[in-house]
Amino acid sequence: MNFVYWLSVLTAPGVVVHEFAHEVTCSLVGVEVREVEYFQRPDRGGRLGYVRHVVPRSYTKRVLIAASPFALNTVAGFAVVVAAAVYVESIAYMAVALYLGFSLLYHAFPSYGDASTLKPRSWRGYLHPAFLLFLPFTVSLLLFTRYVDRWWFSAAFAAGGVAAVVVYADEVLWFAGG
Repeated sequence: MNFVYWLSVLTAPGVVVHEFAHEVTCSLVGVEVREVEYFQRPDRGGRLGYVRHVVPRSYTKRVLIAASPFALNTVAGFAVVVAAAVYVESIAYMAVALYLGFSLLYHAFPSYGDASTLKPRSWRGYLHPAFLLFLPFTVSLLLFTRYVDRWWFSAAFAAGGVAAVVVYADEVLWFAGG
């Protein structure tokens, strides 16, 4: 077993929240969910979790579904880390909260499968105003998920987020009104 395998297993809460964000967004925008797997071992099929849903015709709905884990995992991850830095006094609870915050932030970025749903189904889709509006986002996301080493970038994002909040805990406390 390699390092990425164990990192994925250890950060399972982030995977669960990532897939939950997809599922909830599908429900909110009225897209049928066919199958949900919140977490499976990485050595079984390569994917940690997935939500199989009908691909909506609306491009805006596709963008919302693809981007929802980034929004939810990032907000939840920072909220947990801020709460730990500001309010938790026990070292054990602080360690658990920082672990949970890292896990959530680590799985914030969409996968290539998430990004692939943004590709138009036909040549006319490339001319649709919504596709053109989201074109920079779509191209960036497809290139990022395909060619950037997502595991290490995600680890740097998560570690940087946790470290920034811990280092600047006094400023966070002031901003939170405490």
